[in-house]
Amino acid sequence: MVSLVRADLFKLRKRAMGWVMLGIMAAFTVLEMLSFALISPGNVNYGFPGGLLEGLAPVPIVGTFVMIVLGALLIGSEYGYDTWKNLLIRRPGRTPFILSKWLTLVAAAGAGVIALLVLGQLLGLALDAALHLAGPVLSLSVGDVLIII
Repeated sequence: MVSLVRADLFKLRKRAMGWVMLGIMAAFTVLEMLSFALISPGNVNYGFPGGLLEGLAPVPIVGTFVMIVLGALLIGSEYGYDTWKNLLIRRPGRTPFILSKWLTLVAAAGAGVIALLVLGQLLGLALDAALHLAGPVLSLSVGDVLIII
C-alpha cells in the first residue's frame, strides 16, 4: 500500500490542478489579510501567532471545494488514464486502493495546511512592518495554537 500512496502523491504533485488549488487558497489568504489590514489597521495585528492562524482563515469558506476537487482529481485520473483496471486486478483487494486515495488526500491537505500557515505568518509579518498595524496582540500558547489548528 505504501507504493500506491507514493504513486498517488507523485501523480498529484506532477499535475497542475493540485498546485492551482493551493494557489487559490493562497490567493484567498492574501486577499483576506490584505483587506483587513487596509480597512481597519487599528484593529488588526498579525504578529505571531495571529498571522499564523490567519493563514487558515479561508479554509472554512473554500476548503471544502478544494478537498472535493482534489478527491475527484485523484479518482478521476485513474479513470482518465484507464489505470484503475490494472491496479484493481493486480492488488489483493480494493481496500488498499481506496485507502491509498484517502491517505494521499489527507497528506496533501496536511501539506497544504502547513504551506498556508507559513504563508499567513510571513504575510502577517510583512503587513505589520509595512502598515504598522496597531491592533491587540493575541497571547496564545503553543498548545492553544495547535488546538485551534
